[in-house]
Amino acid sequence: MMIDADAKEGPAITSIEYRIDPKTAEEFLQAMKEMKQIRLRDGAIRWNLLRDSGDPERYLEIFVTESWGEHLRQHERITAEDREAERRAQAFHVGYPLYSFWNEQSRIGHCSPDQRMIHLAPSQTFVK
Repeated sequence: MMIDADAKEGPAITSIEYRIDPKTAEEFLQAMKEMKQIRLRDGAIRWNLLRDSGDPERYLEIFVTESWGEHLRQHERITAEDREAERRAQAFHVGYPLYSFWNEQSRIGHCSPDQRMIHLAPSQTFVK
């Protein structure tokens, strides 16, 4: 996936929406502890996992990098172990997690993990 945004623009915010069965929520939270460490190690300057109080199945993972370029470099740093940790965390999700990308002015992209673009700001482009 490629979003046409200035690599120096920042901060860049990534949010990932998960739907988690309450019966497996504790296991999901344990798996997400590992994701927190990976995100922070690979360049995130902040990381949060939030549960929607109005919808107990909805969780949002949100992390911030200094710039869009730094976010892209995170993808270069991922290891096979990291991918396995991500797979373990996402295994608790019902369906596909929803990814959103923001810069300081607006949302710059929104997609599912199979890289189908769902929303994109008019001034941006998406290339599969």
